[in-house]
Amino acid sequence: MTSQTDEAAQSRLMADIPYDQQTKITIERRGQIVLIGINRPYIDNRLDPDATESVARAYYEYDRDPSLRAAVLFGYGDRFSRGVDVDAYKEKR
Repeated sequence: MTSQTDEAAQSRLMADIPYDQQTKITIERRGQIVLIGINRPYIDNRLDPDATESVARAYYEYDRDPSLRAAVLFGYGDRFSRGVDVDAYKEKR
């Protein structure tokens, strides 16, 4: 049996990335699983440089947390991801 305190601790965010419509990547911990969400449905969840760095940082943190058993990458909206946001990478040069 788990207490309410244990359940609250297991559902804490792995990183301090608050969810709002401007957040490109969301990270949520649920027990031994971390959910990494691509939140750019208005452009089919394409990854720009900032979003790519955030996903990499999330997997880096996941890899170093022995209490986690799985990481699930998902996309908000109708599509998972259409890959890289080429225009955003061109602008970064």
